[in-house]
Amino acid sequence: MRKVEEKKKTDKGQEAKSKKKISWRQFFRLLIKAKIPWVHYLLSFILLLGVGTVVALLPEVEGRIAAGEIFDTNLVIRFILFSLVIIFSQVVSAYGLWVNTTFNRRMQKFTWRNFLQLPQRTYEAMQPSGLISRVTDDAGLASEIVSQVLSFIASLYGMVALVVVLFRANVTLALITLPVMVLSVVSYTILRERGYSLGYETQDAMAKMTAYLSERLRHIKYIKAMVQEDREYLYGTDATTYKFEVDMKGVRYQALIRVVSEVSNILLMGFILIGGAVMLHKGEMDTATIIQFYIIAIELPSAIQSTLFELMAVRKLQGSLEVVAGLGDLPREDRGGGQEPAALQDKISFEGVSFYYEEGGRKILNELDLDFYQGKRTAIVGPSGSGKTTILKLLERFYEPAEGRISYDGRVAGDFDLTLWRQKFGFIVQNSPLLEGT
Repeated sequence: MRKVEEKKKTDKGQEAKSKKKISWRQFFRLLIKAKIPWVHYLLSFILLLGVGTVVALLPEVEGRIAAGEIFDTNLVIRFILFSLVIIFSQVVSAYGLWVNTTFNRRMQKFTWRNFLQLPQRTYEAMQPSGLISRVTDDAGLASEIVSQVLSFIASLYGMVALVVVLFRANVTLALITLPVMVLSVVSYTILRERGYSLGYETQDAMAKMTAYLSERLRHIKYIKAMVQEDREYLYGTDATTYKFEVDMKGVRYQALIRVVSEVSNILLMGFILIGGAVMLHKGEMDTATIIQFYIIAIELPSAIQSTLFELMAVRKLQGSLEVVAGLGDLPREDRGGGQEPAALQDKISFEGVSFYYEEGGRKILNELDLDFYQGKRTAIVGPSGSGKTTILKLLERFYEPAEGRISYDGRVAGDFDLTLWRQKFGFIVQNSPLLEGT
């Protein structure tokens, strides 16, 4: 029995890993389809790496200057150049924001175009009101994921560069601080797994809350007419409460990560200052090196913290990756490749057409034979649920018959271009919605 349970756990773990791989693969396909501005992201990434390099090299220069080498011209020039690079990086930091904003716009246009081309079956399977957040929120997550991954790599590079400089300066003192670094990484590794499911819960809660509010506000007159304000207030409170509870999980998670990071930083600073003072007293370290270590002691904790938070952000966004990656794989209607239907000469025919909305569900139409003749009026009469609207949906090719075929002057309807086919029809609904425009 225990072996069976262990096997199930292993299978679930492998399935979860497979889903992550599939999500990342889908996500990269989405980036290609949406035409991500790779050149701009690459330039922004190079800038981040350059700043990380300068930040790692600057403490040595500052330590030597502080130790009295103020009259070394080359040293002063290096200090000025490094400082200018850091100042310049702050000035052009808006460049990364511009790249993200530009890609967000592309993603929103790409997603909206996809939604307009979704098959009707997809819309009826998914609440259209729930799709709103896919355009407003999820589309923007694509650029956020890209920028966070690049920021994490740059932060990791900067942290490693500082550690390398630390070991080059003094191996003994660097080894004293190593256990604290390892403790910080291990502590975060234990906590970070929670970030994956938290990201998914956050997006799911936002989609559900948006769907509920959108649906109710669009039909507010019916709520008022039925005097259901108090009941809907309770339902709305439940919808927002779920979002609040998920947000509070995020707050607690962030607080726990911050506590672990701050404790690690304090320990790291203490080890460096105490160990450095002892070695300085023994003559095993000069003043310039201890100053360099002190400066790195100020920079390294924030670099470690930045790397950890970037990784946490990536893991949290990874929970939303499945939803975002799926934006590029939504099914589309096959509109092109067919011929233009000529003017109807004889009739449109339903030949043995059967149809059901769900696989294995009740057949709405069962081997229906029906002719619509050119120049004649045909009335379809029947009780509610008998299939009148379904016939119109099949005529418009919102759906395809499960069995049989629809023909146009003897030719299968599917042979014709879908856009040109629908342009042949005038469609008047019983309750016309009002859309902003002409």
